[in-house]
Amino acid sequence: AWGASEAELDELHDQIAELASQIDSAQAAKTQAGSDLLAAQARFDDLVGQVRAAEAELASTEATISAGEAQLAELTASLDRFEAALASTRLRVAGTKESLSEQVVELYINASTASTRFLAFSDASEASVGFAYVDGAIGDSSRLLSELDILEREEERQQEILDEQRAAQEVLLETLEK
Repeated sequence: AWGASEAELDELHDQIAELASQIDSAQAAKTQAGSDLLAAQARFDDLVGQVRAAEAELASTEATISAGEAQLAELTASLDRFEAALASTRLRVAGTKESLSEQVVELYINASTASTRFLAFSDASEASVGFAYVDGAIGDSSRLLSELDILEREEERQQEILDEQRAAQEVLLETLEK
């Protein structure tokens, strides 16, 4: 058995060399596959990181939108309150103007008949009461004029605030749409 021929030994040696080459090739392939696997794992980890970053960005954006919507709701409620206050002030202005108009008519009527009434008073005390009434009516008119002036200034102030709030609401809406 020990007497194998040199040709057989060469053939065996060639087969061993071929097997060694195949083993080296398989190890190189295994190493390459390991490297490819590590690269794929790194790409996967990178993608997972990107997905998590995108999720965090999405959560941040949703929180910003939610905060913006809450701010918009608050601003809208504030606008509603200012509009109601402005409407109330306008009603008070209209009521005061109406009362003032009635006072003017009453004073006009009283003024046109004042000389006649003065002559109709039987004594100084009746004249004093009549003049006190006229003075009171004039005082009421002055008070109404003063109140009207205050209400008109308040109406202007409320309109300015309402306009500012509307502008802020438009800016917020534009920001939220982006």
